[in-house]
Amino acid sequence: MANSRNLMRTNVKSTSRPVSTCDGFNISPANNVLMESSENQVHRRLAILENLLRDHLNEENVQVKQLKDRILKLEEQLEKQDIRIKLLENQAMPLQPPDSTRIEVGSLIQTVVKENIEKQMENLTVGIPSAIRFEDDIACKTDIGLNKEGSDQILESESAGTCTAKQPLDDSNSKNNLRHQRGAGTRVFTRWMDSRDENLSLWASDQYRSQLLSYIGKIYGQERNIRYTLAPLRVQSNKSYELDQLFDVIQHFEKQPGAKESLQQWQLESRPGRRLVEIKAMFEYKQADPSSLKGLKISSPSNVKEIINRTSIKAYFDMICRNGYITADIGEYLHLNKENIFGGTDYNIQNDRVTVVDVDLSQSTINLADNRVDLITCFVTLHHVPEFEKMLAEFVRILRPNGYLIIREHDCKREYKLPAKYLNFVHAFMMIARVGEFGSIQNNHSEHNQVKPNDDLLGDNVDWNQQKLNIIEYTSSIQYRTRAEWQQKLETVGFHLKATLDYDQNSSANPQALYYAVFQLNTK
Repeated sequence: MANSRNLMRTNVKSTSRPVSTCDGFNISPANNVLMESSENQVHRRLAILENLLRDHLNEENVQVKQLKDRILKLEEQLEKQDIRIKLLENQAMPLQPPDSTRIEVGSLIQTVVKENIEKQMENLTVGIPSAIRFEDDIACKTDIGLNKEGSDQILESESAGTCTAKQPLDDSNSKNNLRHQRGAGTRVFTRWMDSRDENLSLWASDQYRSQLLSYIGKIYGQERNIRYTLAPLRVQSNKSYELDQLFDVIQHFEKQPGAKESLQQWQLESRPGRRLVEIKAMFEYKQADPSSLKGLKISSPSNVKEIINRTSIKAYFDMICRNGYITADIGEYLHLNKENIFGGTDYNIQNDRVTVVDVDLSQSTINLADNRVDLITCFVTLHHVPEFEKMLAEFVRILRPNGYLIIREHDCKREYKLPAKYLNFVHAFMMIARVGEFGSIQNNHSEHNQVKPNDDLLGDNVDWNQQKLNIIEYTSSIQYRTRAEWQQKLETVGFHLKATLDYDQNSSANPQALYYAVFQLNTK
């Protein structure tokens, strides 16, 4: 028996496998299998949880998008009611006896309509998960982007008490007055202009952020130092409101050596020089030599032999000539004297090279005689005319038969998308820096002008919050159109297209979507 037990011990010892070791610990093969099995189970469970969470988030995102879309539609309905209320108030005023107590029509309608719509909006907002609410709500709850005191007052006035980090408006009347001061249609517009939502944010878009910074940097003479100059701002990643970010960018550029001098040079020399070269190219166009267009190219029609006959122009009118430099240069190129060079303006200017003509943009009137000119130019002006059809009737009135109209405009659809937002930010930049169409802001504007912002709101003593309100009000009034829409409007009143000219470059180099179109008036 002893020999048998010894033999068994010997056999067991000879057939057993060596024990695995790992960092001083003995791990048997059985334990190793169990550990691997446990790890696999953990990984499988984690994968299942991740998939469940992903599906749940996707469902919530879809619901949030649907709720946001619904809220936007309700806000648009509310804006339409604002317009109807205003119209009813205007209609009711002449019907009231002079000594009677004024009946506020708006209060009667608002009780039934506005409260109903706003209640629907509140109910929808409650349904949005708190972690992913509208951006202005998030900013208030997390104290993001509130470094400028009162900078979010615009959004607060629309969310009515959601934000607690800032003092809300005193009462409902002041909130309504603020909204009416900016005009109907700005509730959704304001939210869109300041939104950092990924699909709506200009700063989150690599393309439009780069284009805007390049545009502003070039004007300030800082195109080679953009990244270094703006590094402290973390433009792409910080959470400031969109317009606040633009203000900070401009402030940083203006502090750079030579920036203000470059800005002034661009305003006084670069822009007038470029416009004159482009207009001259149209008059001197030769079909056999496309390079004669100096950076422009004819996109339609392709068989144009002559765009405009220079000798046919005996008198010229420039719509909103600003300081009159471009107007005078073009008129003198056409060999016209001052009496036949008309500069239309909505404020007082001093230029002894042009005959100043009063233009009332709010009434769409031009103080010129019938059949007075052979050529009208409009350089990125028409999108600021509130009653465009009436202004077109004025063009037809002052033009002689077969006269010409040259427009330089944006080819852009008016919608809540980045191309239009980019153009609004270009306008906002010019308002803040007081260049371009705001370059003569120190002059006294005509009292009747209701399109150009008030000087008092753009001066050095105006704080950013008030200036921001003014930017919102101004840009919300801009009437962008596509080139097809511009053409259709002009053809309706008797013009026909002679030529369309685009800049000879790709669209990335022309983010403002600018182009020229030459129209000729049919025989009256």
